Formats: sequence, C-alpha cells, structure tokens
Amino acid sequence: MERIEHLVTHLRTNGVAGESGNRVAIIGQAAFGAAVYKKLREDGHNIVGVFTPAEKKDSTRKDPLAEAARADGVYVVQNRRWKRKGVPIPSVLEAYKQCNPDINVMAFVTQFIPTEVLEYPRLKTIQYHPSLLPLHRGNSAIHHAIMMGDTITGYTIFWVDDGVDTGPILLQETVTIGPNATVNDLYGKHLFPEGVAGLSRGVSLAFSGKAPRDVQDESKATSECVWTKELAHVDWSREAQSVHNFIRGSARSPGAWTTINGKQVTLFKSSVHLSNAHLETIPLDEPIILAMGAKGVGRGNWPAQLSTNGLIVQCGDGAYVIVGEIRLGRDPPQSAYSYFMTSKDYNVINILDNVPSDIEIAQAVKPLPVHILCQKIGVQRNEVDYHGPFKAKVHLSVLDRLADRKDGKYVCVAGITPTPFGEGKTTITVGLSQALGAILKKKVFTCVRQPSMGPTFGIKGGAAGGGYSQIIPMEEFNLHLTGDIHAVTIANNLLAAALDTRMLHEASQSDKALFRRMCPKKKDGSRSFSNVMLRRLKKLGINKTNPDDLTKDELHRWVRLDVDPSTITWKRVVDLNDRYLRKITVGQSKTEKGITRETGFDIAVASEVMAVLALTTDMTDMRERLGKMVVGYSKSGDAITADDLGVGGALTVLMKDAILPTLMQTLEGTPVFVHAGPFANIAHGNSSIIADKIALKLVEEDGFVITEAGFGADIGMEKFMNIKCRNSGLIPDCVVICSTVRALKMHGGGPTIKAGSPLDHAYTTENLDLVAKGVCNMQHMVKIAKNFGVQVVVGINQFVWDTPAELEIVRKAALEAGAFDAVISNHWAKGSEGAANLARAVDAACSANDRSNFKLLYPSSFTLKEKILEIVQKVYLGAKVEYSPIAEKRISLYEKQGLGHLPICMAKTQYSLTTDPAIKGAPSGHTVLIADVKAAAGAGFIYPLCGAMTTMPGLSTRPAYYDIDLDLKTGAIVGLF
Repeated sequence: MERIEHLVTHLRTNGVAGESGNRVAIIGQAAFGAAVYKKLREDGHNIVGVFTPAEKKDSTRKDPLAEAARADGVYVVQNRRWKRKGVPIPSVLEAYKQCNPDINVMAFVTQFIPTEVLEYPRLKTIQYHPSLLPLHRGNSAIHHAIMMGDTITGYTIFWVDDGVDTGPILLQETVTIGPNATVNDLYGKHLFPEGVAGLSRGVSLAFSGKAPRDVQDESKATSECVWTKELAHVDWSREAQSVHNFIRGSARSPGAWTTINGKQVTLFKSSVHLSNAHLETIPLDEPIILAMGAKGVGRGNWPAQLSTNGLIVQCGDGAYVIVGEIRLGRDPPQSAYSYFMTSKDYNVINILDNVPSDIEIAQAVKPLPVHILCQKIGVQRNEVDYHGPFKAKVHLSVLDRLADRKDGKYVCVAGITPTPFGEGKTTITVGLSQALGAILKKKVFTCVRQPSMGPTFGIKGGAAGGGYSQIIPMEEFNLHLTGDIHAVTIANNLLAAALDTRMLHEASQSDKALFRRMCPKKKDGSRSFSNVMLRRLKKLGINKTNPDDLTKDELHRWVRLDVDPSTITWKRVVDLNDRYLRKITVGQSKTEKGITRETGFDIAVASEVMAVLALTTDMTDMRERLGKMVVGYSKSGDAITADDLGVGGALTVLMKDAILPTLMQTLEGTPVFVHAGPFANIAHGNSSIIADKIALKLVEEDGFVITEAGFGADIGMEKFMNIKCRNSGLIPDCVVICSTVRALKMHGGGPTIKAGSPLDHAYTTENLDLVAKGVCNMQHMVKIAKNFGVQVVVGINQFVWDTPAELEIVRKAALEAGAFDAVISNHWAKGSEGAANLARAVDAACSANDRSNFKLLYPSSFTLKEKILEIVQKVYLGAKVEYSPIAEKRISLYEKQGLGHLPICMAKTQYSLTTDPAIKGAPSGHTVLIADVKAAAGAGFIYPLCGAMTTMPGLSTRPAYYDIDLDLKTGAIVGLF
C-alpha cells in the first residue's frame, strides 16, 4: 500500500466542498498564516481548506494556523511534502482538490507547491513577500534589505508563477527602515501586520476582477541567498555602518556572531558612533580579542574595549560600533557589560560534602555588583537607586515602561503545618529559583518578605534560606536592609503619637482654641485648610474650603474627634521580641495632665502599615490606604482614621521609599525582590504585590516568579489566594507545597518538638509508621491548593537523616492526594543541582495549568460570617464557628459601616489546623472560637482572632543573640543563621 505522507482532518462543519461564496484555500503556517486566516474570515470569505506542513512526531508545538482552522471546523490538511521526486503526490493533490477553491492564498510558505495546485483555482494563486519586488527575491528578504543599508522596504502581493518570487505584482506598500531597526522590529511592527492587511485587500481585489497584474522589471531584480548562521560571521574590518547593518540584519535569527577570547558569541543591539570620546572605558584584567572576519577575509585578531554601554569595537573606517547585548550558546542574551563583568569570580560556589554554617557559605561567595545585576535583568539606570554595592531600590516606573509586556509564570511556595523550627520554605524557594535559572536556563525572580529582627535575634533565626540556597548578602538581608521596617515603625508610631496628642488637646481646649491652632491666621489675616483637612470636611459632608465660613456646628464637628479610649485598637510597634511591652500605660508624665490609658506594643511587622505596604498597587493607592486606617471610634460610633487625625499625607511621605522593592540576589546570582514582611499568623503573610508585578514583567512570558507564603498552606497560601490575588488580579500557575519528613512524623504522633531543645531520637532515625500516619497533613494542604484550581507540586525538603523509604512514603502520598508531581529536593546541600528535578516538575506543572480554572474560596458578596465559615470548613476542616459577644458586636458594626465586602484574614496559630497548637495531623469536626474581630480598613481586610494571639513575641531563655557578634579584626558578622 502506498504510504500516505499527510494528515487530513475531515472537519466539514464549515468551508467544505459544495458550499457557495468566495472560496479561499490558505497555504501557509505559523503566526502569520493564522493571522491571515482570521482576517479573511472576518472579511466574510469562505475558507474551504487550510494546508500546513505536518508537525514533527516528537514535537509538542502545534501550528497556530492549523489549530485556528481546526477550532472553527475548517478542512485542514497537514502534509510533509507536496512532491516526491519532482512529481506531485496523488493523495496530497486529491486532498487539496476536495476543497475546490476559487483562489489560493499563500501566507508564509516554505514548501515547494506543485504547478497543478497553483493553477487549479479559477483565480489562480496570490502570495505575500516581505520586500518590494523585484528587489530581494528569496527567503531572507528582510535580512538582506537591512544588511544592504536600504532605508525603504515594504511588501508585495503577487500572482504566483513557476519562478521564485517572479510573478506579476498585484499590490505593494512601502515601509521605512529605521537606522537601528532589526529584522524582528521590521517584521513584527510593520511587515507582519501590514502584510496581513495587504493579503486581505489582495483577495478582495481578485474577487472584484479589478486586481492589477503588473509585470516585474527584471532589470532591477536581485536574488539573495538564504541567510544562515555560517554566513553571519562579522567582519570587523568593514566600515562601522556596514558592520552595524550586518548585526541588526541578522538579529535575532540566525544572529550575527564573532569569537571573543576563544568563545563564539552572538551579537545584538548594535549602534554606530563616529567617536568613543563620550564613552568611559572600563579596565579589565585581560584584553578583549575578537576573531577577525568571515571565512577567508581579514584573518587575525581585532581588539575591543568595554564600557557600561556595551562592547566598543573600532571598525575598518575608524568609526565605532557598540554592541549592547551578547549571547553565549543558548543562554539568554545579556548586556555586554554584564557578560564581561560576570565572567569574573562572582557567584562561584564551592559545594562541600560537610555543609558549613549558613553565614560561612554566604560570606564565601562574592555577590554580583548590583549595577551589573540591574543590567542583566533589564532594569535601566534611571529606574534604580543603589544602596551600597549589593542592594538597590527599584522604581515603580518599570511597570509603566513594561506595561505591554506579558507576565511570566507565577508560582507560590507554601508548606505543611510546620514545627517551631520551620520546614525550609525560603530554602526551597531559593533552591527552586536557582535551579530554574542555572539548570533550566529560564529567566526567574524570587520574591520574599523582609525578615523581622525579632525572630533573627530570637529562636528562629534569619530568613535568607540556608545551606547552598540562600539570599545574599545574608547579613544585610536579615538586619536593617534598606530601612523599610524602620519606615513602617516610624509611620505607625507617628499615627499613635498623633492619636494620643489629639485626645490630650481636645480634653484641654475649647472648640475655638482648637480651631485657632489648627488653622492659624496668616500675615494677611486669612486662614486655610491643608489638603488632609479637606478630606475630613468631605467625610463630614461639609463642602467648604474657607475656614472662616464654618458654622459653629460645623466647626465643632470638624475639630472634635471625641475618641472613645475604650475602642482604640492602634498600638505602637518595635521590631524586636520584647514581652515587657505587651501591656503598658502611657501619659504618666505630669505634662500629660493625668490623661493616661493602657495600651501596648506590637512587633513592627504586625502593624497595619506593613500590611498596606504589602497590598498596595501604586503610590496613589498607598496614600488612600494609609489615610483609611482606623485607630478607634468616637463616642458616637464613628470610625476615626489617619486622615481624620491629619496624618495620612505625612505617613505617605515616611513610606515613599519603602514602597520601592529592594533588589538582591541568590548565591547563584538569580535576582531577588525583598519587600514587605507581614507575619502570616497575625497578618496576611506575603511579600508585596508591587514586587511580584515588577518581577512578572522583568522575567517575560516564558520566565518564572517564585514567591513565598508564610507558614502552612492553611495560613499563608489561603491568604495569598483570597487576599493578595484578590487585590492584585494576578493568577498563580502553580503552588509548591514544602514538606519534610520531620514535620510529618510530628503530625503522625511523634514527640513534642520545642524550639531550642534537641530533636528526639524519633526524628533522626527511620520510623515509617510515624511518617505514614502524618502524611494526612500534607495531603490536606495539597487539597486546599487544588481547591483554588491550580496545579500543585510537592517539594520534599530532604534532611540528612531522612531515609529513602520515608521519602518514598511522602512522595506516593502526595500523588495520591492529587499533586501534579512530588519531588525530593536536596537544594540545601547541593544548591541548584539539588533542586533540578523540582524545577522541571514546576515548569511542567505551569505548562499544564489552565488559568481559567482559578477560583477564590468565596465571593466578596458573602457576609463576614459566611466567609469565615467557608475558611473554617474548607481549609481548617472545622464543623462550626462560635463567636464571643464582642466578636458578634464588631461583625455587626463593620457590616453597618460598609466593610462587609472585605476579605477575611484569620489570626490563628500556625501550629495546627485547629486553634489548639497541640493538636496535629489533619483533625476534622472541631469548633473554632472567634474571640474578637478587628478591621484593617486601610489594608483592606477583616481579621478575626481565633483564641489568644500574641502580636508581640517574647525572648526565650537562650535566644540567638548569644551567638551573634562582630569579628573586630575583619569587620565580619558571625553567628547569624
């Protein structure tokens, strides 16, 4: 039987033999073919057949033209070839004739089409070509137009004959070639979209009978070869303009190339300069030597220099070409500057079998200077403020510049219910990012919270990751960083000071005295309101802008907040664990006239200001959120906000630099944004929306952003979905659940684990029974994530005492729970290599994910109690919710105030699905008691308190600060972990 080398899809719901109308057959492929197909259908033409090359057997990529036609039920034929030994294949020819077209439209054709096909329709065949024929005939027309220095090109729609691009011209349109335009620029911005429109007009003219057939002028004809990698070797002895044209005419495929210090590299983003006087060259340890010329031309070496603008090469005519980007092998292109600078000993890791301490590893690695890192990731100089050699603040203007760029893939790392030691979520986050970058060669960004110094000097230690998967410099990361937490602290405490001061002044002054001091007369006798004062007037419904126009009643309402001290929820904060600040009395000095009240301190990261920073989307949004923060209520029940106290604008000024995410890096040089630091048990526990959004643009469509949610999936990930994604509009592609054998043994009934105490023998020796009993907790976390409609990968964080049998129990249990994959990861001991399989699993899961399946746990329209019940039953496996009288009262109050639409941020122990930290595993049927409910109106959520929640941690008998010191000889910090 004759082998039929084509695939025919008989979909005859539209465009099949026998139907009437303008019958069009499209021969082509790829995105251009698909765009032509869609345009002709929009024009009302009857597409009776689509013919594309067959995909390779092992290819997972489908041709866009074939897929678009199949989706519409159009007749599709995919054949490997039309001819065999110069003769049309009968089966292929017959498949074509079945559609009986009036005209063939050839859109991006790479196959040889038989004359029998070209001549078959009554109107014959028209084709698109990306040049002004007869110039630049052949498959590489755009390349040659640019390389030859043309300033004008265009496209041609012509009638196909037996020659190569020789048929009569139907229509032509011109396009200007800019001085730095590349093939991609010219095709993507002009020749592609305008060519689609041209074929549309050509088909319409053909069916109207008015289509021209102008014979090409053979005296002007040029035919060029197919431009290949072998031909694209740069000859630096030519004129600079010619070299520049050569480079941009080869970009991005096949790519102009040269050999630099023995390595073949591809060159992009060139420009021409008559002089290099304006360029500051950078001295290097070894000279830059380029291999000279194309084959047989200009043999020898050619020197080059480096500047921050790129590689500087003086060409044969004395003028200069600057090459902005270089690609080595299949690596992503990077700035030429960073290519040469990163070829030094930056981010070199010496992995040892006996893993040293975290700080020893971190201090042994030389970080990439942050200005080079900025160039590598595509952040421009005017979009960044440097904070020393290894940190930088990135401006929000990056989002404006990249607004049209598609986002990358979005991955959230969560965990199981942890032990007091933590289960290594940050370590797995960093290891995964390093593997995606170093092993899979993907663009990747890590987004994490700034750690509080409370845990750093307490028991848990720092939060930079660990082993060979860390953020560096880890000392700067774990301590003051760029001052964001200090800004939060000062802003929070300014608001507290404003509140107490206002209460003092209202208690000791008349309405008129308050008015005179708040709106003092100017030299001309006039008074004025500040902007924030106008906000309060608007809230009160007073539409006046002149203070002297206020009536007595209006003046009283405006100057008197009349705060009820018993309703005050706002506390001062400090970024330390200090149990003696949990309850204090303020106002005891004689100068405060006996106006005292009981209050307390929270840890700084528990402040609503921190939550605002994490959830804000831009500066305007932050200003509004800060102004809406509620500190208490008046005696008549009205909410008192920061703007009522006149401090909203000042808080924004204090936070104007903190809104910019801090850029750092991992040990292996992948970029990291460190931004915001709310705890997950008493706040929403995620890094900022702003950092994620900038990172998603910088990594582009095929890249990855790995962000981390605090504690278990029941805590941080639930809030990531229901609060953070609800605010940002972003949709995750994958959730990684970090799991450890140690924690699962605890959930299986293992001995109690206490911070600061050695691990029991049960955790450091094989115990399959404890693991098998404890996997229920991990399985439930997988199910929680899957309830949001995303793919889930379980990353099993391997410890030195874990046995293969224990790890296999965890892996199988994860798959049984519905995880896309479950992977053992040893990134702590091996860095990116140890997380390579995890990275592959996450890549595959993101590719398999369908964002249309994403759903939140509850709609905003649910009542507050309905939202709480959804979380309790579907996340905590509880049966019912009970409320204290004060909780009942506050829920009623918040809903009357119009806050019922806000999402819920449960304040609950992180050590159990229940409100009792001693209960492990995945218990169900329990009752959750809501002791109190508070509103974070500025941050934009309601937070019920499940039992007694401490918002100011204390220090243990043996805190971490005992080990932290400064080496006075070297200046190095020691003892951090």
